[in-house]
This record gives sequence, C-alpha cells and structure tokens, in this order.
Amino acid sequence: MGKVSEALERLNIQHRMMLWFTAIILGVLGCVLLFLHLRITRDMRNQVYSELMRTRTLFENIHRMSGEDLQSQCLILANLTRLRAAVTRQSPEEVQSVLEDYATMPGAEAVLITTPDGRPLASRGLPAPRGHRAPLYDSVRQALAGATPPGIDVSAAGIYQTAWCRVRHARTGMPVGLLVLGTPIDKRLAIRLSSMSGAAITFFAPRPGSDAPVPTVVASTLPGEAMLRLQEAMLAMGRNPLSVPSEGLESPYVMDLGEEVQYLSVTAPIRGEGRKVVGAYVIQRPLQEEFRLLDRMRLTLIFVGVVAVLLGLCASFIVANGVGRRIHGVVRAAEGLSAGDWSRRVPIEGPKDLRVLAEAFNRMASRLQGWDAELRAEVALRTEELNQALARLDSNLRQMRQFHADASHELRTPLTIMRGEVEVALRTSRTPEEYQRVLASVLEEMNRVSAIVEHLLLLARADSGQILIERAPVSIDALLEELHPQAVLLAGRKEITVTLEKEGPVMVLGDSDKLRQLFLNLIDNAIKYTPEGGQVRLRVRGDSGFAVVSVEDTGIGIAPEDVPHIFDRFFRADRARSREMGGTGLGLAICQWIIDGHHGWIDVQSTLGEGSCFTVYIPRVDPSGPVDASAPGHPADD
Repeated sequence: MGKVSEALERLNIQHRMMLWFTAIILGVLGCVLLFLHLRITRDMRNQVYSELMRTRTLFENIHRMSGEDLQSQCLILANLTRLRAAVTRQSPEEVQSVLEDYATMPGAEAVLITTPDGRPLASRGLPAPRGHRAPLYDSVRQALAGATPPGIDVSAAGIYQTAWCRVRHARTGMPVGLLVLGTPIDKRLAIRLSSMSGAAITFFAPRPGSDAPVPTVVASTLPGEAMLRLQEAMLAMGRNPLSVPSEGLESPYVMDLGEEVQYLSVTAPIRGEGRKVVGAYVIQRPLQEEFRLLDRMRLTLIFVGVVAVLLGLCASFIVANGVGRRIHGVVRAAEGLSAGDWSRRVPIEGPKDLRVLAEAFNRMASRLQGWDAELRAEVALRTEELNQALARLDSNLRQMRQFHADASHELRTPLTIMRGEVEVALRTSRTPEEYQRVLASVLEEMNRVSAIVEHLLLLARADSGQILIERAPVSIDALLEELHPQAVLLAGRKEITVTLEKEGPVMVLGDSDKLRQLFLNLIDNAIKYTPEGGQVRLRVRGDSGFAVVSVEDTGIGIAPEDVPHIFDRFFRADRARSREMGGTGLGLAICQWIIDGHHGWIDVQSTLGEGSCFTVYIPRVDPSGPVDASAPGHPADD
C-alpha cells in the first residue's frame, strides 16, 4: 500500500504541476497575442501609409515625365515650317488650320498659340479666348516672364500641366509667337494612377470665380456618392486640401465615406509657379481588409484561449492515465495487424515494462510484414507466369486456327481442280490424248496434295517432338559440294548458272539429312524464282565461330513488307506465281525448324526485282577438337 500511495501522491503532484504550468502558458500566450495584435495593427497602418507614399511618388514621376514629353513635342511643333510661316503672317485662320492638321499629337490635348506679347492667335482643345486673356493665361504669363518649362496652369478650363517655347522667324530667328501645350489632370490620369497603385485618387482645384480657396473636385476614381461624402467629410473635419503644405509630408488620417468602409487618406500638393500650391490630390486606401484581419485575430485569440483551457483540463487526465493510454495503443496496433495493416507500430515510450512490450511487438510486426511482402511477391510472380502462359496458349490457339484454315484452303484448291477436270472430261466423249492430258493434270494436283500432306506431317511431328535431330560432325563444305551437281541439273532447264565458293573446311555438329534438306530447299527456291539466264551463287565460309552458308540469286526478289512473314506456314508473297511454280508454302517453315534445331539463325536480304540472299549461321566446331553436343548456342542479334 505504501508504494501505491507514493505512486498516487506522485501522480497528484504531477497533476497539479501540469495545471500550474498550463495557467502560466495561458498567461504568457495571452500577453504574446495582445502584443502581436498591437504590433500587427501598427505595421498594417504603416504598410498602407507606405503604399500611399509610393502612389504619391508615382504621380510625381508621371508628372515629371509628362512634362518632359510635352516640352519635346513643343519644340518639334514650333520648328514646323508651315507653323512658322502662319505665325509670322499673324493669320489666325492659317495657324488654326496647321493645328487641326496636327490634331493627333500624343499627350498634348490642349494647344495655344499667341503673339509675342501674349495675345491669343489660335487654340485647340481649349475654350475660346475671352478678349486678350488666353485660356492658359498663367503659362503664357510665365513664358513671357522668362520662366523655364514645364509648369502648372489652373483656369476655368481645369488643371493643366503645360510646356512652352518660342516660335521664331524662319530666316531672322526673331520670336514671332509663343506656343503652349497642355495635358489635363483629369479622370483618365486618376484612373491610370489607381490601376497602377490600387489606391483611390481625387484631384482638387480652386473654385473658379472665387477669391477664397474653396476646392472643387476636378477628377476622382471614387463612385459619385463616395465623392460627395468625401467633400462633406473634409468640410466637417475642417480640412481644406488646398491648405496642404507645399513641402514635407502630411500626417495620414482616417475618413468614413459610408457603406461601413473607412479610408486611410493622405493629401499631397500640386505645385505651380514658385512652388505655390495651385491644386491638391487626395490618395485613399480602404481599410476594410485590414479590419477583417483584425477581427480574425480577435477570434483567433478567443479560440486559442478556449483551446488552451481545454488542454489544461485534459492535461491532468493525460498524466494520470498515461499507462492506460499506452496499453490501449498496443491494443489498437494489434487490431490493425489483425486487419492486415502491417505498417502499424507502437512508440517505444513510458516505463521500462511498456518499452520492452513495445519493442517485442514491433519486432513481431516487422517479421509479419516481411513475410507478407514475400508472399505478395511470390503471388505476383506466379500470376505473371500464369498470364504469360495464358498469352502463349491464346497465341498458339490463334496460330492453330489460322493453320487449320490455311491447310484447308491449300488442300481444297487442288481437290477443286481435280474435280473440275474430271467433271469436264466426263461430260462429253474425248480423244485418248485429251483423257491423257486430264489424267496428267489430276496426277500433278495429287502430287501437290501429297507434298502438302507430307510437309504437314513433318511439321506436326516436329512440333510434337517426335523427330529428333542427330548430333554428329558434318562437313558443310563437303555437303555443298554434293548438292552442287544436283543444283546444276535443276537449273539446266532454265539455263541458270550455279556457282559454288568455299573457304576451306567448315565443320558443324548436326544432322546431315536435315541440313541437306535445308540447303536443297533454299537452292530449289532460288532456282524457281530466278528467270532464265540468271545466276545462283552458293558460298560457304567460317566466321567468328559460325559456319556461314549463303544462297544468293538474281531472281524476282521479295517486297520489304513480306520479308518478316516468309517463314510463316502457308505464306506466299505472290500466291498465283507460287502455285504456278509448284510451291506449297511450307518449305521455308521447314527450313526455319531445321535451323532452330541446330541452334542457328538465318538472315534475309532482298531487293524487289534484283534478287535475294539467304544467309544461314550455324555454330561450327573444331574438326581436331573434342565434340560436345551441348556447346552450340544461339548467337546474339546484331
């Protein structure tokens, strides 16, 4: 009992320490989350303010580059010969005509030409001049005062960025007029800035006809209602955009424009002559996403607090029931093994007895997993072998069906011929000579049937293993010398020349009768398909451990697409010609069987209309060495 009490006391102490530890963690976590909340709020505000400042810098860069482009266009237009001539003659109509011809100049939407003293001559894209006051009066005044372009002009026509230059006489170079180009600061510029920065832009200018700097909206990317609320909010807050300092930065401020959307805003000046503030623009960024993020942070804080409390309540239970949990883990792992999940393992942790149990269980699971993998591999191997056997069986069945169909066709054809010949002969009386011709034709077809049957029986016995190929030394060169006179006799009827070339004695291990049949079939085919007056060349030589025998002819050749099939049973490249020459379609199949039985191979090279060359490779043996029937093997393909 004493040990049990001590264990319970230790468990109680651990439980209370866990609770205290959880409370400390909760306090620290709350402080950290509060600090993060304040820090992120400040960082988000600074980030938005930085984006607004970048928008201001972007506007100033666009403003500067636009001024440089205007000045370049102004110089180009002032040097036009037609414009110089029209301004020299002080003809408003001619000047206006020149301006209309160049109405497509990019960027310059307002053009004004005056006399050297500032009296307007012609304009484009501006209201009509009133008396001697030009629409771009401030820019004209600055130009006459010798100011350096570009500049800003605020008038009833709006806010314009301007550039100017003198129009000089073509010969004397004296000033004969003043050319002023202007680009309006309008909604298009505001939309361009807004698309590039993502902020809302609103331009303000002094209200025309009033000495007090009461601002009016020139252009804005805000919706109509939001723009009206912006003016009302500025009036309510006592903020006049035109009172912004010409130098330095204004502090950002938050404005509520309705629809539960607040904007962080910054006002920036538009400076004119002497860096005087002649207009202003307000850059605004909605804080809706930031407020949503802050709301999510608050919810996260509440959620983390609740989870931490629940974790604290569960900590004592986890500590008190650690052993039971680990034993339960072993039980679940055993159930997983029984269900076939061999990857289940038990973590080695806890007291010594539980660690020993976990290690024994993991070793048992590893052995079971290994046995399962071996069994699956064996099943997969046997399955693959079975599938291959089924595939071979299916292929053999298809070949057998094709063989039966071809054999039936080959046998039916001569029988049909014999039947037709006999029926025709019996219909009417004929002379003995005619009956003799019919009987000769019938005999020829019977011989053909007999040859087909003989060849089929030979191949059937070979397929079943009833014909054994003897293994004895055979001199290939001597065998070809014996066949050469027979070949000459067979070729004599067609006046075909048969030659034999050999390079010394060549010995192989095989069946002399089968080899004789092999080469006689190849020679017979060469003579059959070689026209009269052709040539058949026989060559025998030794090469890299093989006896090489080639039968080359100058016959009709074989089409490239037929070469892979010529050793198939009953295959004929030209059935009509083969039947006319007495072929059965089985000779080359028998040749292939004989070559395979001697562990050799055959290569066919043929050109249609030029001839063919059949080359047989059979492993050779040394005539002076011992004879080993198991030595020959099939050579590797090149």
